[in-house]
Amino acid sequence: LGELIARLKTKESAANPKDCVWRSVIRKDYAALEAALKHPACAHIRDPNSGCTPLHLCADPASARLLIRYGYDPNVPDNYGETPLHHACARLDVATAKTLLDGGASPLIKDHFGRYPSDGALMTQGDSKLKSEMLNMLKIAEIKAAPSKERQTPAQHEKQSSAAPVMRRAGK
Repeated sequence: LGELIARLKTKESAANPKDCVWRSVIRKDYAALEAALKHPACAHIRDPNSGCTPLHLCADPASARLLIRYGYDPNVPDNYGETPLHHACARLDVATAKTLLDGGASPLIKDHFGRYPSDGALMTQGDSKLKSEMLNMLKIAEIKAAPSKERQTPAQHEKQSSAAPVMRRAGK
């Protein structure tokens, strides 16, 4: 992601609508993000080095809601099999994790190392109150999701789903 951040600081990047999406997510500039998401070139943005989508980098619920509303799938894994929910849990970002869960993120998808999103919260050093809140929220989400789906790896999830690589199917 370091290469992506460095590229966003260049003058050439300013005119690129895809870079505008990344920059808007990082800056939490919702008006610019929504304007950029309306551009057809912004439908399938993914960092080629990490496999992350803008939803993986969201650090606030408003950006996450916008990206989900414009069709970004909260269950798409990066190159390590981590979904945006894995990233939010590792940051102990309870509000964004809740938005992702409300937007259809599964707490039952394992990354390539066999870790669930809740494992990321458990391993993170930080505020014990936030960690407890995150783990309680994930436990409830796992209970709700368990009857309909077994715990899955990203490959199993993608095989089962007919969704496009970064976007949800229309009407889903």
